[in-house]
Amino acid sequence: MELKKALRGVYFSCTTDAWTANNNLSYTTCTVHFIDKRTWILHRFALGIFKKTGTSKAEDVVSYCEDIWRTVDLDYNFFVLL
Repeated sequence: MELKKALRGVYFSCTTDAWTANNNLSYTTCTVHFIDKRTWILHRFALGIFKKTGTSKAEDVVSYCEDIWRTVDLDYNFFVLL
């Protein structure tokens, strides 16, 4: 809930990172970044991590990020321009 509140009405960027662990399992994480309008402090939160199976495709990572964005009410149409 606090993260949803913090992200309300701010511009954000999202990054992903992928790696293969020593046991040969592959993982990807999705992190959201934003600057607090009042303090100008950069904040970043890892929204989640998922284990990948098979080959790594951009579509899979995008789909995962879009799914996890919904848990904190983010999407591509986050802002309404007046």
